[in-house]
Amino acid sequence: MNDTFLGDLKRILDKCVSDLCSVRQLFCVNPETDFTRERKIHFKDVIYAVLQFQNKSMPNEILDYFRHSFNAPTSSAFNQQRDKILTDAWDFLFHSFCSKTSGFQNHLFHGYRLLACDGWKKEASAN
Repeated sequence: MNDTFLGDLKRILDKCVSDLCSVRQLFCVNPETDFTRERKIHFKDVIYAVLQFQNKSMPNEILDYFRHSFNAPTSSAFNQQRDKILTDAWDFLFHSFCSKTSGFQNHLFHGYRLLACDGWKKEASAN
């Protein structure tokens, strides 16, 4: 896949997350109070951090996302913020992203629309 295609996917994902953030009150447990005050972890940070998790321990995931900053939140603080988000937010993001990428029919991988990649690349055989 070329870098332009991957860049387009990233821009679409960013737009979908921005759309989600613009209506975040619809996806909060307590819409009147959740994510209304200035904190270390914003709604958008929770979304992007969870999307980037790589099956590490929670403290390591948080440190990676916040680039090992001394101001990185604790696991407990992150979990408290994450618990304020309803699971419907993830459905909204998934369906929004899928609908915006449905036109990528010319970018199929073995007949499938490939929208995620872990960076693994098969080495060419020496035959």
